[in-house]
Amino acid sequence: MNWNLQYEINKNRIGETILYNVLCAMYDGRTDIKIENVACDEECYHLGDIRITNSAGKIYYFDAKNDGRINETGNVFCEDYKKFYSNSQKIHSGFMRDGKYDILCVIDRIGSKIYFINFNKLKEIYRKYRFVRTELEDAISYGYVVPISEIDKIGAMEMVVDYREVVIGEEIKYII
Repeated sequence: MNWNLQYEINKNRIGETILYNVLCAMYDGRTDIKIENVACDEECYHLGDIRITNSAGKIYYFDAKNDGRINETGNVFCEDYKKFYSNSQKIHSGFMRDGKYDILCVIDRIGSKIYFINFNKLKEIYRKYRFVRTELEDAISYGYVVPISEIDKIGAMEMVVDYREVVIGEEIKYII
């Protein structure tokens, strides 16, 4: 496996693990909720990293995205597509095009927060905002930066959790 790809996978696993642990802490003691980390399950690739099933059998998918600049910028980067340096002729769809999650979870590891965003509501508006190009280690990523305040204004922000508090048992509202 390509070292850069392995590095990205390992980096993403941190966010997925944080999200999984926070959701488990939030729903601790709830026997009517089943929480599974499905990040390595190929059939769930575009559905999300965490699957939650309620007692009625309704399934919700949560996807973890690490964002190292959300704390600084106040924006969520919504990747539309990307071009890898190894094959710049081919365009790869970004998570905004391919994702089928219910909730996008943006992990701010600097501020120790998780932004739980209704993915369908975000998809309706993200292209109205500033288009940017970001150079990564192995690719150029193209997308839109959507201010957190706008996400909140349209009612797409389900909640913001300081995950240091969840781990020590702070009471917070349930998403499902």
